[in-house]
Amino acid sequence: MTTRISDPSGAQAPYITLSHDSGQSAGFGQMSLISGSSFDGTYERTVTIPAGSAPGAWDVSLYPLRDNLGNSGSFGPPASYPQTLTVSNGPSDVSPPTLHSFDFTPKTVDVSKSSATVKVTTRISDPSGAQAPYITLSHDSGQSAGFGQMSLISGSSFDGTYERTVTIPAGSAPGAWDVSLYPLRDNLGNSGSFGPPASYPHTLTVTYGPVVTDTPKPTPSATSTPKPTPTATATPKPTSTPAVPGATTRLAGDDRYQTSVAISKSTFKPGVNTVYIANGTNFPDALSGAPVAGANNGPVLLIPGNSLPDVIKTELTRLKPKNIVILGGNNAVTTDVANQLRTHTKATTTRLAGDDRYQTSVAISKSTFKPGVNTVYIANGTNFPDALSGAPVAGANNGPVLLIPGNSLPDVIKTELTRLKPKNIVILGGNNAVTTDVANQLRTHTKATTTRLAGDDRYQTSVAISKSTFKPGVNTVYIANGTNFPDALSGAPVAGANNGPVLLIPGNSLPDVIKTELTRLKPKNIVILGGNNAVTTSVEKELKNYIK
Repeated sequence: MTTRISDPSGAQAPYITLSHDSGQSAGFGQMSLISGSSFDGTYERTVTIPAGSAPGAWDVSLYPLRDNLGNSGSFGPPASYPQTLTVSNGPSDVSPPTLHSFDFTPKTVDVSKSSATVKVTTRISDPSGAQAPYITLSHDSGQSAGFGQMSLISGSSFDGTYERTVTIPAGSAPGAWDVSLYPLRDNLGNSGSFGPPASYPHTLTVTYGPVVTDTPKPTPSATSTPKPTPTATATPKPTSTPAVPGATTRLAGDDRYQTSVAISKSTFKPGVNTVYIANGTNFPDALSGAPVAGANNGPVLLIPGNSLPDVIKTELTRLKPKNIVILGGNNAVTTDVANQLRTHTKATTTRLAGDDRYQTSVAISKSTFKPGVNTVYIANGTNFPDALSGAPVAGANNGPVLLIPGNSLPDVIKTELTRLKPKNIVILGGNNAVTTDVANQLRTHTKATTTRLAGDDRYQTSVAISKSTFKPGVNTVYIANGTNFPDALSGAPVAGANNGPVLLIPGNSLPDVIKTELTRLKPKNIVILGGNNAVTTSVEKELKNYIK
């Protein structure tokens, strides 16, 4: 690949990557100057497409050009330049690695006096070579142990047995611990879903005292956890109008929980790999989870936190998920609700949580994203608008959203950035959201190219984020109220999965900056997230003028 760029202050060598809709990618890296100078030069990079790569159209992407003063543009190249590579081959590998076995010993440990060890073993195969899998053990209390990569002990990456020994510390929470296998991934980038499947053992029993064969499972305290309140049988079901080409539709229910179901129904079919459950009365956990849900093609369903509404139970029955991932600790989603989720479905249920919203965002990032990720998105964890707009972009670009206080960079975030080794860091929002000092810390802490997507307000910022990734002719644009979070939280994974932006509006008007962006995008469909209280019917009528 060859490009010529110029800048009076001197341009930095550009980055490129090639990617396929299957999730496979190749060639990410910086181009080399072959003639001229940084003021006006020609750059080149040779990329290898591995044998067995997915056939069809691959996007050739140019990362935002940046000069030596820090000025940067948007993702490219523009539509006037070639941007599609066609790959053809014989038999291709577009499937994740195959799991042949998964087990651990012992199944019960006593940690009343000292720590205990558990040996986890698995066998996987893949024609392109599998990457060593990751595991973790977790308890509903939010405690976890053993996160890390397994070691190959026999065979090869094409068919090998892997092992990892995990230490359960003395005094750890008693009861059932989930033994989780992270999505298997091969050397072409094909990845599966959380495991292991239900047919394999996945529960370790931790006790205080002598190990007995039939240790009863712990039951939640009646006094510590509020009982779920039944949903009235007369509650209307959420409505979801299927997107019709060339139409403006609305996905809404009588409340935020029903709306999350309507949004889920619009995109996700029965047999979905993973459903994400988040507290609908607070935003931080779902903010971090939305990009992961989008990247893994799963919905985020909202619940009150201390009960499981009937409408959510019905949707889970329809979806028949293989996995359920709870976002946040017991204060976000109670242990009683976690138990209800386990009994209501046959899904493997795990929890991603930390001591606070920043640690939780790291736990969610670790669940999906491996070292060498292309882009990490940084957002203020004390407010929601910028991360709401950024979540679909992060999902579409297969990168995490990490939350920070805005005026400091927590150690847990620094550690995660060190683990991820990102090529790029994108700050969502202006200086009031993430200070210049923090931006400078991000630049010095990593070798990543750090840029900022921001506007004068949340609506302009949503446009800046949209412009960074989405080109004219996008299939669907999602419109959400920028003064409240639930509808956009549920919509972000759908937008990410469908490769469309979420644009924020006040609800009762359409700002000029949004009109201009809609004119640029030329969407075939516009989907409004939420009911008339979120986005008025007069705005809905006005939006129809922007359908192309």
